Parts: sequence; structure tokens; C-alpha cells
Amino acid sequence: MDKTDWFFWGNLSLTTIAGVLGFTLSDRGLWALVYIILGAVWFYGHQRNPGKTASTILVCIVISACLGLFMGVSSWWALLSVIAGLAAWDLDQFTGRVTEAGLYNQPMISTQLQKVEDGHLHRLGIVEGLALISGGCGLILHIRLGFGIVLILSLLGTIGLGQLIGTLRRESD
Repeated sequence: MDKTDWFFWGNLSLTTIAGVLGFTLSDRGLWALVYIILGAVWFYGHQRNPGKTASTILVCIVISACLGLFMGVSSWWALLSVIAGLAAWDLDQFTGRVTEAGLYNQPMISTQLQKVEDGHLHRLGIVEGLALISGGCGLILHIRLGFGIVLILSLLGTIGLGQLIGTLRRESD
């Protein structure tokens, strides 16, 4: 699980640094401190019990990033922070599930676990890259859509994401 841990720490650092830089560059130092605290709490929670605090902290990060947009934080910093936070959340959940299953440090399982871990990291890297590309395109291209179209696209995106998560969970089991 060394690779998963490295990618988790990298994404946690990236989400924290992006949030801190975004708020600091917008002269919102107090909110930058909030991001530092969220990163520290997530770090501590992951050390003690992987997968248990991740969802709560991720919601706080997303809410902070959204509030930051209203405070003048660059959309690019918010996008980077949220995508890295989602990836860190995914890796925290993955580590928590493997830990709960008791699959660490078992010689018979370590080779199979390594293959599952490599596959998971590969798929996550693809999803993270696509999220950055599509999010970046969304920030660069400005298209006016009616409320009904946005509602339908949001619903389709939610259903698609739910299907994707379900498929990935079935594959990882």
C-alpha cells in the first residue's frame, strides 16, 4: 500500500495547498487557515482510522471551495482543490476498506492486493486527469444554457457518476 499512501498524501497536500493559495492570493487569510486545519484533521484522521473522517472533511473542503468562489478565489484554485480532495477521499476510502478487510501484511494476498492497488491507482489517475481537463474546459469555454438543460445534464451526470462508482466498487470487491 506504499503507492496508495504516497498518492493519498500527494493529493491531500495538493488539496490543502491549492485551497490555502487560493484564499491567500484573494486576501482571505482566515479561510486559508480553515484549509490548513481541514488538512491537519484529515491527516490525523487518516493516521488513526483510514476512511472514517474522509467524507466529512471532503464535504467541508467542497463547501469552502464553493464559498471561496463567492469571495473572489480563482476558479482554478477551487477546481484543483476539489479534484485533489476527491482523489484523496477515494484513496482514504480504499485504504480504509483494505484495512477493515485485514488484507495488510498477508504474504498470500500481497501479490493480488498489489494488482488491485495498481489497477485502482491507474483508474483514479485517468479519472483525475479527465476531471482536470473537463473542468479546465468548463472554466475556459463559456456557453449559456437554460435552466432546464442544466438540470437534465446535472441529473445525467449524477446518474452516470453513480453507475461509475457502483461499477468501480464491484470491480474492487
